[in-house]
Amino acid sequence: MGAECNHPPAIILVGCQIPGNLGAVARAMGNFGAHDLRLVGGCAADKHEAVTRAREMVPILEAARPFATLKEALTGIHHAFAATHRRGKGRAAPMLPGAAMELAGALPAGEGWALVFGNETSGLSNDEVLHCDHLVAIPTQTDHPSLNLSHAVTILLYAWTISDHTPSPPAATPVASAEERRGLYEHMSETMLRTGYLDPLNPDRTLRHLARILYRARPTSFEVTLMRGFFRKLGHLADRAGRPSAEELTRTYKEEAATHRPPPPSKK
Repeated sequence: MGAECNHPPAIILVGCQIPGNLGAVARAMGNFGAHDLRLVGGCAADKHEAVTRAREMVPILEAARPFATLKEALTGIHHAFAATHRRGKGRAAPMLPGAAMELAGALPAGEGWALVFGNETSGLSNDEVLHCDHLVAIPTQTDHPSLNLSHAVTILLYAWTISDHTPSPPAATPVASAEERRGLYEHMSETMLRTGYLDPLNPDRTLRHLARILYRARPTSFEVTLMRGFFRKLGHLADRAGRPSAEELTRTYKEEAATHRPPPPSKK
């Protein structure tokens, strides 16, 4: 059973707002054998309410690592599962917890994986979802879709525990981390915008497909570095051609789109 497996997930909380939820998450992690808690912004782990709710799992809170960005929190993580109900054109449908945890159980030994959760008010943003490789959604009633953060963590860790899997052997070639792939993604976005390949008003429509290709290809750290060298060279050519920066292009296109946007229909 998953509880016996030595490959539990890291839990990444992005912008956790309520200390009590943070403490309850730590307690749930201890219940199911997880110990790597990573915090991106949000409330501090030493808040009294967090410590009280964690109970005997306070050491997990004390060991929690803060990060400035989700990209940094993915250090050492090779496979990121976003807990989200967000849907969009061109985005893969979220998996159910059982299917997602079976997939996690089949990952090669030695490759870190994480469950990523958003804040209690709005969950993960579109950009934060794009940091992740898989989407998982807990089925709930349509008229009451949201779950308490700690409850969501508990359900997914439980699904991991009962999933029927055994540790897979290590991969023959070490794969680049999610943090490294995200760095390449951002580099690709900037360069492709400058060269006119992407739509400045919706670059992720194309980039999310390229991100999937990169994930399936399992590039090594060296291969990611090699690709970034190529995009760095393209960036130098864009500089020599006098092309504006990605930020300037995006700002210009948004301003023009706003100028030519038709006025709202008048109320009669």
